[in-house]
Amino acid sequence: MKSLKPVTLAAIVLAGCATSAPKPALNAQGSPATLADAGPRPASTAIHVDAFKRQLKDPEGVRIRGVQAPGFLSAESSIFSRAFYGWAICFDMNTRNGMGGYGGFRKQLIVVRNGELVAAASEDPGRKTQAAWLLDLCEQAKLAAAKS
Repeated sequence: MKSLKPVTLAAIVLAGCATSAPKPALNAQGSPATLADAGPRPASTAIHVDAFKRQLKDPEGVRIRGVQAPGFLSAESSIFSRAFYGWAICFDMNTRNGMGGYGGFRKQLIVVRNGELVAAASEDPGRKTQAAWLLDLCEQAKLAAAKS
C-alpha cells in the first residue's frame, strides 16, 4: 500500500499539468484578436526574416532554413512571452558565436502585424518547456497557414 501513494500523488500532479487550448490575445479594443486585426497576410516572408536578421548583433553570420508560410496566431501571455497576435513566421536559425563557430540550428518565431515586426521568440534548448511551447506555436501557425 505504501508504494501506491507516490503513484497516486504523481497521477494527481500530472493531471494538473494538462494543457488546454490557448486563449487568444486581445486587440486594442479588448476583444479577441482576429485576422482583420493582424492586417494583410505578408506577401513575402523573406522581407520580414531579413528585417529580423538586421536587428541581430551579427546579421551576416546568420544562417536561415525551413521558413514556413505565415499563419495567423494569437496567444495569451505566458511565462515565456507577453500576449501577441499577428502573422507568425517560423524558421530555423543558426547564429555565429563570438569565436566564429556555429552552435546549431534553433527554432525561431517572428510575428508580423500590419507589415511590422511586433514579436520574436527563440528556442532555448536548455529550457525544454520553453522549447516545447515554441514548437507548439510554430505548429499552430503552420496549420493556420494551411487553412488560409
